[in-house]
Amino acid sequence: MSAGPNTERIRILMEVSRERDRQDGKWGPQRHGPARWLAILAEEFGEAAKEAVDLEFDGTPDLPADVEARLVTELMQVAAVAVAWLEDIYTRVPPVTDGRAGTKHVIGSCGPDCGC
Repeated sequence: MSAGPNTERIRILMEVSRERDRQDGKWGPQRHGPARWLAILAEEFGEAAKEAVDLEFDGTPDLPADVEARLVTELMQVAAVAVAWLEDIYTRVPPVTDGRAGTKHVIGSCGPDCGC
């Protein structure tokens, strides 16, 4: 494992951020309860699952290149909706600062070793 930054992860997270910007431009800031957020996330996950099944079980030896591109697009939307949900939570529940790492998080979201 290298000590440097994971450039692929950074690139992916930047793409997710662009998708969040696109979603905000289309829908505006979203505020929902957990059940509504779960329904939105499940719908996006279902679309990603359909693309994954098409890619895996199409039975055609030469799948169109756009099938994998559609899967990537749907996965980006899944990630962006999860981020939107977290943004909604973070705007309603003030984050705390972890003194060891100096990072902010919602109390209880960090795991048993945090000490928050």
